[in-house]
Amino acid sequence: MSALETLDVGQANEIKLALRKAGWSSDEVKRFCEGHTASDVRDFMLGHHVDLSRHVINCRAEPSKPEGWEIISHIRRKPIMWNPKGVKLWSAWDLHLGRPSEMMEKFRGKPVLNGNVLDYLLKYPYLIPEDWNEACLILFLATTYQDRKGNLAVGGIWHPQEAGKWIREYVWLETCSSGLYAATLDCD
Repeated sequence: MSALETLDVGQANEIKLALRKAGWSSDEVKRFCEGHTASDVRDFMLGHHVDLSRHVINCRAEPSKPEGWEIISHIRRKPIMWNPKGVKLWSAWDLHLGRPSEMMEKFRGKPVLNGNVLDYLLKYPYLIPEDWNEACLILFLATTYQDRKGNLAVGGIWHPQEAGKWIREYVWLETCSSGLYAATLDCD
């Protein structure tokens, strides 16, 4: 008989009460049920080695947005296992592109990263590679936002020295800047 066959409603309620007591939100419970998290916790409880370096990012969820803004387009993709070596940064300068809208056109149909990856990296900034500090602004082109006035923007991250940490930035699609980088999965 498997362990699931012996799990009854009372035990499921015990789990619910324990998670509630520990302050878990509904979103956290949902994330716990995705990917390998539940099996990792079980392995840890049984004293087995758990690889904590695995970070699965749900790229199908609704990403965060500023209050009053809308998400105009969001390319949903299957969850990705975060591996910075599998991400390639493309310089707008090297591509002779000056606007985020031009970068979006250049990478149409390519595996650009979306706002979920942006949210995740800001939540766990230690996952951001050190060499990304050299990029002025890294854009996540697969999610487009619209502000209250109807202006379109994409989200990005950058690490200004004076702030000493990674921060979120929104860039208008028609803004001209040579310090932009697009983040894509490296499929080469």
